[in-house]
Amino acid sequence: MGKVLGDILGFILLASASWWFWVGTGYRGYINFAIVIGYVLLLYAWTDYIQLIIHNPFGFAAMLGFFLGNIEGIFYAVPIELVFLLFASLMRLNREKAATLTFVASLPVALVNSYYYPIASPMAWALVGLMAAVIEHAAIEEMAEGDVFIIPLYFMALGPIAFIPLAFQSFTGTGLYLREDEDNHIEYYPVGPAMFVVSVPLFLMLGNLVESQSLPEWLFYAHFHGIKHPTLGLIGALAGSYLMPKVIYEMYQLEKDEKDSSTSRFTSAGAVMGLAVGVIAGLLSMVVLALIGVYFQNHGYIYLAYLFVFMAFGALFIGGFAVFFLFSELHYEGKSSINQALWLWGLTLVAILQSLFLLPAAWRAFPDGRAPAILTGLAVVSLFYLQAGKWENPTLIEWLWIATLLVSAFLAGVWAGFSLWWILYRAT
Repeated sequence: MGKVLGDILGFILLASASWWFWVGTGYRGYINFAIVIGYVLLLYAWTDYIQLIIHNPFGFAAMLGFFLGNIEGIFYAVPIELVFLLFASLMRLNREKAATLTFVASLPVALVNSYYYPIASPMAWALVGLMAAVIEHAAIEEMAEGDVFIIPLYFMALGPIAFIPLAFQSFTGTGLYLREDEDNHIEYYPVGPAMFVVSVPLFLMLGNLVESQSLPEWLFYAHFHGIKHPTLGLIGALAGSYLMPKVIYEMYQLEKDEKDSSTSRFTSAGAVMGLAVGVIAGLLSMVVLALIGVYFQNHGYIYLAYLFVFMAFGALFIGGFAVFFLFSELHYEGKSSINQALWLWGLTLVAILQSLFLLPAAWRAFPDGRAPAILTGLAVVSLFYLQAGKWENPTLIEWLWIATLLVSAFLAGVWAGFSLWWILYRAT
């Protein structure tokens, strides 16, 4: 019975959230980059809900278009990029615990980098989201490959408050979208709708949060300034949607021909990390070599300067592709290599604190949604407990953990429930 009720409520919430996002963003009269990302996530929510499919070309188009369209941000985000390169190297070496600690260390770096260079903010938080996605997929080994595309997009658009949909998708997914593979006796849920229903109020209230100075604008540069180079962004989007799928297909074919018994293998999820590493390493190497060339030119070594300029372009294209291929493999052991409970506890703690800070503003912004939000929160708690509540004789520590889970389930339902006011009030 609980499964049926969860399925019904899950569909209603996804439909109402989609309609609310569509109408709510249409009121503004313009579409910025963050809203475009929101529409991609809306598409992913429905394809994941209906077919359990995340179409990779859209994800590659959004990411590569973002990288090139916001190309200055790459050069201003060097601190967080160096942390990301360390993270990617550790994941490539199968040092997943050390990589997870690197992710934790990246959070203050991303904050400081965004504060001093707001133009770097979308890049900084996109890399934070990508690290979290890779950990979920390759270290914990729970999320599917396509889900790795979703999380960085949320962080691009929402900055650090994307921790709310990232953490709470475990509760909306388990309570509202849980499915069962009877052949393999496993339960799973589509991440796309589980994150989207929680995120829509955040998308729609972000402008008011910044205008009221509840949150600083420098954390959400993409939401207010979009991308600086639309032409480069379009080129990147086209390359991401047409070129990257062909490259990935060829890499899959090469790997299929190689009989390798190691735990390392190429995946489209790894290709997302490889793409980011390749773009960052290629551009930064090009700049360093070009500056060396300028130095030699200023000192009269013209031919040596030409050599370094040639090397700079080689580093951009040949070096970038080489790095992409090298870092597009991840390790899979069939089990989590980190403490999964500690990871979830950390995410939910951040999301709970952010929710307690932001919910008063949501209460003021969506007064008609208060009652539906509370009722949905209670419903998600009940449904989550019915699906996952199998605790017997818990200890005091376990009771604290259970309380954290139930509070998180309630807050997840509250965020998702705000969208119901469009059905209950606007449709009447």
